[in-house]
Amino acid sequence: MHERHTHQRPGAQREPQPPVQARPAELKAGERARFWVVAAGPGDGVAFHIVGTVFDTVYKEGTHLLTPAQPGGAQVLDLAPAQGGFVETTFPEPGHHAFVDHDMRRADAGAHGMVEVTG
Repeated sequence: MHERHTHQRPGAQREPQPPVQARPAELKAGERARFWVVAAGPGDGVAFHIVGTVFDTVYKEGTHLLTPAQPGGAQVLDLAPAQGGFVETTFPEPGHHAFVDHDMRRADAGAHGMVEVTG
């Protein structure tokens, strides 16, 4: 859950704030999309996955592991703590695609979202 913090007097009671509501990433069918991911750590990595698509480009720590010119595809971008990279994909049809860290325990902390693909 995300919290908004406000300045307050010392000793004053703080009222709970509503969670921040994120909007879905919006794309058009057939549009190529790049998703940058950083495993901020400090002790855990990330296994980034978008439900319902395959990545044709995977870039991790300064090197391409997969490009569209190569055969195959990837389902997950796995990063160790402090690593970063990106994946690219194209959504051929309209729909809603959840993205997650495959360590599902992090979903309650906000490690999830939605890609909304329109026609």
